[in-house]
Amino acid sequence: MTTTEIRDALTQVQHAVPVPPVDEVAFRARVRGERRRRTTRRVLAGGAGLVAAAAVVAAGMLEDTGSSPGRHVAPAPADRPSASREGLAVVRLEGRLQVLQPGNGSYAGDLRIQQVVGRSAAGDAVVIDGDAHLWRVPLADDGEPGDPVPLADGRPVVNAWLDEAGTTLAFVDRGNTLHLRPLGSDRDTEKVPLLEQQTDLVATDGTSWIEDEGDRLSLRHPDDSSEVDVDGDPVSADLTRDVLAVRTTQGTELWDVRQTQPDRVTPPRRVARLDGGVGSLAPDGRAYAAAGASGLAVMESDDGVTWSTRPVDLDDDLTPLAIHWQDADRFLVLATSAARTGNHVLLDCSVALGRCDERYDDPTGTLEIPTQ
Repeated sequence: MTTTEIRDALTQVQHAVPVPPVDEVAFRARVRGERRRRTTRRVLAGGAGLVAAAAVVAAGMLEDTGSSPGRHVAPAPADRPSASREGLAVVRLEGRLQVLQPGNGSYAGDLRIQQVVGRSAAGDAVVIDGDAHLWRVPLADDGEPGDPVPLADGRPVVNAWLDEAGTTLAFVDRGNTLHLRPLGSDRDTEKVPLLEQQTDLVATDGTSWIEDEGDRLSLRHPDDSSEVDVDGDPVSADLTRDVLAVRTTQGTELWDVRQTQPDRVTPPRRVARLDGGVGSLAPDGRAYAAAGASGLAVMESDDGVTWSTRPVDLDDDLTPLAIHWQDADRFLVLATSAARTGNHVLLDCSVALGRCDERYDDPTGTLEIPTQ
């Protein structure tokens, strides 16, 4: 057989056999998995940029991991525990709900969404779709999304929040009325008319809630309220039964909101100030992850009053945009990269391990993490 005849035969075979489409996400994952991740060690300084009425925990030797562009980041070797090997990450990517699995897998949902509000105590995703409707999306153990279940009576919403425990839903309807109700219920525990300018900032612990009064906040209880006079204009807030975290135009403030008097409301008391405006309060209120001028750190407290600082190593190349707690130990950090211009980089961090592992590198710059 001549060379020409061989070439013609191979061409016929090529045309006869259908070529399956390339799975882009899997391909990028395999490429990323083959690239060795650079690892550097550095001694951490104390959280000097976090200005708080708290003791500073001595810095330890932590490990930082980065990698070259791609999609998923390969899991850490078996002999080095990974902060991201447990738990799903529910995100918005290219306008759709996406569930990242530990390792390299993921599920891309068909539902187009505006934002991921958060996850319920049962692990379901709560999202707002492109038409401003609120949904609960059940997730299987491996993260596969189920059929969405409508919330908020199936009506469009202006905004929505979950409490830190993932059991209470707060939403503002198109009539600027705030509704508080157990997640999955159609009955309100509270129904409060708001002004239009109050609809962007709400936080609840399931019983009490925060309202934006412009230059200050109000901590509302079913039968009473207290003023929270913050420095700067409030931007967002997290609330648990004992702790209120407020991010303002001048930084972040932690407030003690424990109710110690059985017969009257105990006024909130500011107990710490931080220099950064990016952060998130842990579900149990015992830790606050914050990103400031001097890096990433976790503030910890046993009583909600006295806070100590635990620095967490973060590559100088990364600038955090948002933080979201997965559980009492783990939190996600969404960051930009100076070297990977336009990318959004997802980090999975552990307080116990004292470090962050890079988990996903989004070259589209559309990746977003839950707001609550």
